[in-house]
Amino acid sequence: MAERIRRTQKEILRDKLVKIDGEIDKASATLKRLKNERSQHEKELNDLEMGEVVELIRSSNITTQELQNLVADHVRRKK
Repeated sequence: MAERIRRTQKEILRDKLVKIDGEIDKASATLKRLKNERSQHEKELNDLEMGEVVELIRSSNITTQELQNLVADHVRRKK
């Protein structure tokens, strides 16, 4: 039976560093993927909300000028 050679402390630490680097790369890739997913969901939510606003405007027969006036009045009252 072949005799097993004992690893040095330096070899053990180097192996641990390689393993940690791999885990960091994996976590970085996951973080990037999650940020992309978040960005996509934010865009989809924004599109849905804008669609609701457009539908409200259409169903209320409001012109863009009337909408601008309504928003301006609302902002003035909030101040």
